[in-house]
Amino acid sequence: MGQNTYFKNDVRTARKETLVQRLLERAIRDARTAGEIGAQDAAERSAKLRSVFDIVTELQRSLDHESGGEIAANLNALYDFVTSRIALACTATGAEFIGEALKVLEILHEAWTELPVTPSESVEAGVARGAA
Repeated sequence: MGQNTYFKNDVRTARKETLVQRLLERAIRDARTAGEIGAQDAAERSAKLRSVFDIVTELQRSLDHESGGEIAANLNALYDFVTSRIALACTATGAEFIGEALKVLEILHEAWTELPVTPSESVEAGVARGAA
């Protein structure tokens, strides 16, 4: 079984919560890298910020507002905040906006990590409909 096949299988069989955690971990890693790069390599910084933006946008799109109620609405607001900060970071030279986004991403990741093994229906409903 090739690495790509293993990865696809892993994604298909992982719990929704695990996928969200992994996506947040990647967004955090890319945000940190973008903050460290600064103006040294604008193309690389831009690519990392785009990755964070894309990940958070996908998490936001996957929210089930119908079943998720207040949880989905709160996550949506947090994702809006993060994407707005990342968008601002794309035109700024400093890391202030990245830092603001990173704090929220870290809090979200910590919250997803602390979810019980068998989450309640209301929590799961606020998560993704699909892959994440």
